[in-house]
Amino acid sequence: MPLNQLHLHKLLHEYIYDYYNTDRTHQGLGGSTPVPSPRYLPTTVKKTKLKATPVLNGLYHTYKKVA
Repeated sequence: MPLNQLHLHKLLHEYIYDYYNTDRTHQGLGGSTPVPSPRYLPTTVKKTKLKATPVLNGLYHTYKKVA
C-alpha cells in the first residue's frame, strides 16, 4: 500500500517501466511486449540459467537468461 503520493509515483514508475512494458506479454501484441526483449541463442534446458529479479518488493518477478 502506498504511503504517500511520492511513494505511489515510484511504485507506478517501477511497475510500468521495469515490468509492464518490458516483461509482461500482451495478448493484443501477439504475446510479445511493447519494448522488445533481447534475443538469445538457443540452448538446452540443462544449460540454461535464469536470474530472477523481484519487482514491486517481490509481487512480480522478471527472468533473464545469464551466461
